[in-house]
Amino acid sequence: MSDYQINNPATGELEATYPTATEQDIQQVIEQADNAYQDWRQVSLSERSALLHKIADSYLERQDEL
Repeated sequence: MSDYQINNPATGELEATYPTATEQDIQQVIEQADNAYQDWRQVSLSERSALLHKIADSYLERQDEL
């Protein structure tokens, strides 16, 4: 199996190389995502909203840096 390469389209320069994911890797990530979803869906709408507002405030505070 070969590595997955990321090339800069403007220069053609190789930016990064990552190992190709196996079926087992993909299945593990899917299971982790499903577990996170199952937990997240139990959080109340008001709690989710408060967390997302906190994240948005953090982005606004750091907008120049970002």
